[in-house]
Amino acid sequence: MNRISCWLPAVVLLLGCGSAGDGEPEATGSLSLALETNGVTLNTVTYTITGADFSRTSVVDVTKSTRISALIGGLPEGHFEVALSATDANDPTINCSGSGAFDIVPRRTSRASVNLYCRQDATTGSVAINGSVVRCPTIDSLSAEPSETTVGDTIALSVEAEDPDSLYRYLWTISDGTLADADTPHPELTCTSPGTVRLTLVVQGGGGLCSDTAEATVYCTPPDSDPQSQDDPSTPGDDRIGYLVCGAESCLPGSTCCAGDIGCAASPEACLAAGAPDYLGYRTCDGPEDCAPTEACAVSRHWVSCGPATFYGVLCHKDSDCVSTPDNPNPCQPNGYCDGPFE
Repeated sequence: MNRISCWLPAVVLLLGCGSAGDGEPEATGSLSLALETNGVTLNTVTYTITGADFSRTSVVDVTKSTRISALIGGLPEGHFEVALSATDANDPTINCSGSGAFDIVPRRTSRASVNLYCRQDATTGSVAINGSVVRCPTIDSLSAEPSETTVGDTIALSVEAEDPDSLYRYLWTISDGTLADADTPHPELTCTSPGTVRLTLVVQGGGGLCSDTAEATVYCTPPDSDPQSQDDPSTPGDDRIGYLVCGAESCLPGSTCCAGDIGCAASPEACLAAGAPDYLGYRTCDGPEDCAPTEACAVSRHWVSCGPATFYGVLCHKDSDCVSTPDNPNPCQPNGYCDGPFE
């Protein structure tokens, strides 16, 4: 804040004289302003003089002056206040104002004192922040018992989350099958067709403002009378849904066949922890029975997984997995590949 505390000698002069012919003195006076600017650059100053039944406002040009000065005449006898206002010519955010009182007495010289205060406009403000503490959910565990069952049977799902107030919302979705009580912590999945079923759970808290997500995979197998419920040793891979051959062993559903000689592990991350190469040569399927109905067990550049059959090739484990014609046989090769897509 720039502050100018200036003394204003406001001199009131009797400039009037007797009117010709009446011999009576004129009952008016004048106000003389002389105010040092004290470092503030002012081009104009507005003054307002007010009194009983009297008011006058005008602008004084002080561009070529070193002080605020004016001679204001024609003021009637009485008590008055003068208010000054101005703006710094070099900084329009600095505004000045001040006021003082004086009396006009005919044929007398009066003085008034005015302090002109210059202040810079405020450039900052404050904010009052209101809110509340929201307890966001954290999923501690997601369970499926059993994780594999036959078509027509059910899998019990459950979740444990930090839920001290029981205000969370549970949103389950599945890639196949039917789900009962999908808005509770304990729904039930019914297998309706063979294949892999992917589960996704979103737990919402804070009125939907925050959430936590978990995913899992379960397997629906054909009835025992289906030949594919048993592995056919004459074909590459493991014909059972969810199983895949990994070296000399078969990985259980949900497992990953690691690169190198590591064998089966729970995930690619677990393969890395066991010393496998970084995301090279992993397998999570060895045939279409391990994938959802809309997906294929496809070979990408670095690993084999379920997905759209738009990768570099596809994996087979029996001749019927390959597209063949009488003129162009396309058997499943011992290495598990065929030249064409799945049926």
